Amino acid sequence: MGRLNVRAYVMVLAAALVLFILVVVSIQGGWGIFRRPEVGRVSNEEALEGTVLDPDQVDLDAVALSVAVIPPASNVEQRTLTLQLQSYQIFVADTSLALDADKVCLQITFTEGEPIVTDYHEVFAEPRCISLSSMVTGSVSEYVEGLEGTLYIFDEPMTPEIARPLILKSPDQVNLNYWYPFDQFSSQLGLLVSYQLYQGDTVLSEDAINPYLAWEYQTSGIRMWNVDLQTEAAAWPAPDDGGYGVYAQDNAFTRIKLGFWRPLLLRLAFPLFLIGMVLLIGLIPLLQDRDTLVDITAAMLFGIYGIKGILGPGAEMGTTILDIGLIMLYALLAIAVAIFFVNKINLRLTEHKNTK
Repeated sequence: MGRLNVRAYVMVLAAALVLFILVVVSIQGGWGIFRRPEVGRVSNEEALEGTVLDPDQVDLDAVALSVAVIPPASNVEQRTLTLQLQSYQIFVADTSLALDADKVCLQITFTEGEPIVTDYHEVFAEPRCISLSSMVTGSVSEYVEGLEGTLYIFDEPMTPEIARPLILKSPDQVNLNYWYPFDQFSSQLGLLVSYQLYQGDTVLSEDAINPYLAWEYQTSGIRMWNVDLQTEAAAWPAPDDGGYGVYAQDNAFTRIKLGFWRPLLLRLAFPLFLIGMVLLIGLIPLLQDRDTLVDITAAMLFGIYGIKGILGPGAEMGTTILDIGLIMLYALLAIAVAIFFVNKINLRLTEHKNTK
């Protein structure tokens, strides 16, 4: 017996070491619930190397946008997805016709719905106008390798008071805490960056441009998501296809697809917890005495409730299938206890008949 106890003790220590190594590796790899609070960054580099800073561009050569993506928080029932413009940059080459202008006015418009536009959101209450004399100079080679020339650059950080955030709260997509931790959704958006070049009060040119986009997002804790951001250069839809008709049909237009789903480890942890608890509850009718039943049942009651604390990001997230699964475990526990007593009663009746 002593050797068996020592062997069991060594096995527990070995399992603890394996679990420790697994947790360390998971933290370093950013797996599921072990993911550290980090800021991710995704950009459409092909836009910078392609349509942006095009040598044939005669007006604005490039517009760069930095957009913060704030995923839905799962600790509240009414979730929202927020896009917030962090900053923007305007690039004008020294050979551009834009240098004949005094100022440039910029408007950034997000549209909802694909392919039919159902709504739109203008980031600025009024077009943002910049004097070209306020630009600083830089080199094209700093942004695109292999291209030479001088750039005039304007860089302005944004605040929510200047750049109004886009808040998406579609009840059919974002507000789906119910399926946690298997909830996922995607949003189809459009982005139109239009500008006007002025010389005094005269409009020299107006057009739209595909911007260079840098998306910044942080996913951790109550915002634990895998994020997929995709962009595609397109043309503004014609009025018959859902366009509003306020812009030319052939203007540059960027399609945006945002996808969100839970990390794999989080999705696997829930069914594994359920299966483990079901297997343990299934052993309750096999117990020999009531004292052991009381101890194990009390431990089960708190253990089942503890699953909610481990997997659930908040107490105000509303009813989810996680809650439904835990309620089913409590019901199964009650059934197992009832079977235990039924077995004991049957055993007593059988013994009573045998003694007779």
